[in-house]
Amino acid sequence: MNTSTAQSNLFKSVFRKEDYLIFLVEDNNLYAQMLKNYLKYRSNLKVMHFESGEECMKQIALKPAAVILDQHLPGMSGLETLMEIKKASAGSEVIFLSSDEEKSVVLSALKQGVYDYLVKEEDSAIKVDTALTRILGGIQNKRHSRTQKLTKEAFLISLGIAVIGFISLYFMYQHHEY
Repeated sequence: MNTSTAQSNLFKSVFRKEDYLIFLVEDNNLYAQMLKNYLKYRSNLKVMHFESGEECMKQIALKPAAVILDQHLPGMSGLETLMEIKKASAGSEVIFLSSDEEKSVVLSALKQGVYDYLVKEEDSAIKVDTALTRILGGIQNKRHSRTQKLTKEAFLISLGIAVIGFISLYFMYQHHEY
């Protein structure tokens, strides 16, 4: 078993259903550690750090709720990684977090469907946290809507069964009277 598979299996064994998996793709380990430390207060977030787009793509089958992605990475660029993420895990929202303010990069990222494009600044961790809150709020709303729909469907099915039961009893009662 390779290291990547072992890491994936270990993660699945400690991941709770109500947790949200977040990928952090950042080649600056000090910056990545700062961001992970800031997000630690949120006990429902499990952050996996990758130093390259290629490393991230090896684990994308885990379907993270969000990916925090830098543009300047060794190997694949952030834009190339974004394109691959959208193909492999369309439900994963991507927050671009980069020092790159070049208009063409920003526009390309937005066209490819990033949830947010944030420039690395002093308050970047706060901005990332805010974007994650919006993303996870949307996921919770979808779950709530799906639960309400399933509850309504279950109620209607139960109601239908009850009506059929009453109709059957009515006809059985009618049949025994004569």
